[in-house]
Amino acid sequence: MLVECTKFEITKTNGSYNRLTIEFEGIDASVQQRSWFLAAAAVSGYDIIQNSNVESVFLVYSNPHSLNSFGAIDSSVIKAYLNDEISFTDVYCAFQKEAAIPELNDEDTNVSASIEFNDIITSDYTVSDISDISVEKAKRLKANVFFAEPISKEDIFSTSSEIVEKLNKLRNLPNPKTKIKNGTMSADIVYFNIYRQKSNTNRIVSSTNENFVANVLYFSKRKYKILTPNSEIMGLKSYQINKKVQIKLNSRWA
Repeated sequence: MLVECTKFEITKTNGSYNRLTIEFEGIDASVQQRSWFLAAAAVSGYDIIQNSNVESVFLVYSNPHSLNSFGAIDSSVIKAYLNDEISFTDVYCAFQKEAAIPELNDEDTNVSASIEFNDIITSDYTVSDISDISVEKAKRLKANVFFAEPISKEDIFSTSSEIVEKLNKLRNLPNPKTKIKNGTMSADIVYFNIYRQKSNTNRIVSSTNENFVANVLYFSKRKYKILTPNSEIMGLKSYQINKKVQIKLNSRWA
């Protein structure tokens, strides 16, 4: 009851319905707990659908006080486990190699507090769902961005840099539940996804989702860079537009 499955469907990659996508919303949990849960969900989901056309399972876990956890696992690994050819530990390890499971704050409660900011609205885009997900040694902000039509690759690159600068300057406040880095200093990490329509609830990070445009990551120093799955897993094109900003672009704009 503490975790809700918000999406369970077979989605397209490279023009074919060959990926099972499963998304969850739940409580804060350790890296190991989320990794184990998602690996187990991949096995259960694949076993339930019994669809031989599915080549991979893509999973997302959203929780109150970290960046989204996500990753993919090849169906051949799951089939080997279901056929008793490998152990679940092998499945778990295979998933971890292609997953991004960010750390949480150290705190005593299961659910963390997050502080929301006002939307940033311009004639070309809206920055919404701005959240402070800072930890003790890093000021971190995440958001969703919605572009007005039309957009181009050049628009995405230039506007992403502009949005990073605006989010970078936001002041965050002390968290009453745990110790975090806060104040007027620039952020160490800024992380956001870009979509075409705010009214469209399809927010999956995949080249098959026409509403998804790009994933953008800013990191002030290399030590803050978030490790994420290879772009190819999600059908995206990766660009490093400068030393501190990385963009994973939907292939339709690449």
